[in-house]
Amino acid sequence: LLVAAGCLSTARGASSSVVGGNCPTGPPHSEILRLVGPKTVYKPAPVNDVDVLIAAGKVLEINNRTSLSGELVQTLDVTGLVVVPGFVDMHLHLIGGGGESGFASRTPEAELAELVDAGATTVVGVLGTDSVTRRPEDLFAKVRALNLEGLTAYMWTGAYAVPPPTLSGDVRKDIMMVHDVVGVGELAVSDHRSSHPSADELRRICSDARVAGMLSGKAGLCYFHMGSASSGLRPLWEVVNTTALPIGGFLPTHMSRTHQLLREGKQWLRAGGRVDFTSGQNKTYTGILDYWREGLSLSSITCSSDGYGSQPRFDAEGNLVSYGYVLPYTNLELFRALVRDASMPVELALTFFTTNPAEALGLERKGRIKVGADADVLVLDPENDYEVKFLIAKGRILKTPKWTKSSAMRRCEPS
Repeated sequence: LLVAAGCLSTARGASSSVVGGNCPTGPPHSEILRLVGPKTVYKPAPVNDVDVLIAAGKVLEINNRTSLSGELVQTLDVTGLVVVPGFVDMHLHLIGGGGESGFASRTPEAELAELVDAGATTVVGVLGTDSVTRRPEDLFAKVRALNLEGLTAYMWTGAYAVPPPTLSGDVRKDIMMVHDVVGVGELAVSDHRSSHPSADELRRICSDARVAGMLSGKAGLCYFHMGSASSGLRPLWEVVNTTALPIGGFLPTHMSRTHQLLREGKQWLRAGGRVDFTSGQNKTYTGILDYWREGLSLSSITCSSDGYGSQPRFDAEGNLVSYGYVLPYTNLELFRALVRDASMPVELALTFFTTNPAEALGLERKGRIKVGADADVLVLDPENDYEVKFLIAKGRILKTPKWTKSSAMRRCEPS
């Protein structure tokens, strides 16, 4: 089996039977890139009549129609389009998830091209229900691969289970010593698939994450999978109310799963916490609008896709009644719905997918278009439901209107 330039082929003797020999390549890379003529640049705050200059993977200038040119400068004409920060998706089952319906129900791992088409330039991988056949080491390898392929990728150490599975055998060591690890999660509570951890166990885990984050300059978050059980946020409140740990170190996800969690999320926000909504859940759109109407802190709301995670549905007795998995496009779909159907300002709708998750994760160079930030940029067509025309990650073009970069190991179409 021969692998070359992202194409798989077989060879027998002097001849070969080509399985994939027509792998498209993108535009040549240039260290200097100009985005010329955009209708608006959203930092997320909107700015008109400016160009964006990118060099060495960073945003170098945002100014009035720069005239810089030359052999080393690549120019993209984005007239009439809008330029926005790349999406930061903090919840992706990058090596697949699921398994609640047996071994045949394990979901597939993430594809680079699908992540790019979804507008994601920064991704955070997570383990869920199954931490036996899917391990932190596998997730670590996938994160490293995606970084090499052009995205920025991180991971949570741990999974649903307590004690959490780790790379080093210790949550503190993982967060402190492994650059790719941003915190511990997704620890499951209020869910029949959880380990039903005690308050003491959660106190210890979150204390370890907090101290490790302080010592390593990271956010050191505890990221919690919230199930639909009636206990809701009670397990988290018990830890917050009985320790000196700040509420900002706890981030509950799937907070639009039930009406109860949406109600409890308001109290959590008012106390200074953050909540993470799953973009594809039915109640997320209306939940965000409800929070908006009530004047709650929208800067404390993040949205993530739960991409490649299973979507099981259980009845009241815990029996599995339906099963599927989600692709990572739900963030883009929710952004479009907020702008198109709810008339939410673009600059506000963007924050749930850009600045808010970047700030929650402590990623100072992500989530904004500003001088010195990483050059993670989407170019969208506002006249065509904000379709992604170009994606630039760390200063490299990974998507054009006619091409999307694929993984090196992806099977190409036959010639």
